[in-house]
Amino acid sequence: MESQTGVKIAIIGAGQVGASVAFAIMSSGLASDLVLVDVDKDKAKGEALNLGDAAVFTKPAGVIAGDFEDCRDAHIIIFTAGSNQKPAIAFVLKRICEAVIRDENSILTVSGLVDHLYDIEGCCLSMSCIINGRGRSEVIPLPCPWKRRRG
Repeated sequence: MESQTGVKIAIIGAGQVGASVAFAIMSSGLASDLVLVDVDKDKAKGEALNLGDAAVFTKPAGVIAGDFEDCRDAHIIIFTAGSNQKPAIAFVLKRICEAVIRDENSILTVSGLVDHLYDIEGCCLSMSCIINGRGRSEVIPLPCPWKRRRG
C-alpha cells in the first residue's frame, strides 16, 4: 500500500507519544505529509529528522517540524501534548475543539499571534476570540487604557 496522496496529518506534541504516532502513521501509509509541532522546536526538528531517516523502512511521507500555521490545511490534527502540562489544559483544549467541530461561534479565550493590534507586532497573547468551524475567526478587541495614555 502506498501512502495516501495529498493527506496531511499534523501532530501536536513531539514527545515519545507524538513520535510513536508519527512512525505508526508512516508505517501504515495513512498520510503523504506529516507536521510535528512542539513547544520545544528543537525536539520537533530532531524527531522529524529521525522519522525522515526511518522513511526507508516505511511508506514514503514528507515529515517536517512546523508550527501551528503549518497545521491550517491538515486533514487531521492529533493532540499528543500534555503529560508535562497542567491538567486544565486538556479541558480547555477539549472545549476549543468542540467549538470548532460544532461550528458554534463561541467566545473563548485562546492564544494566538497578534499583529497590528494595540501597536503590538509578532507577539502571542491570550485574547477573547470567536471560535467556529474555521478556527479563530475573529479577535474581539478590548479597550486599551495604556494606548490612551500614550497619545
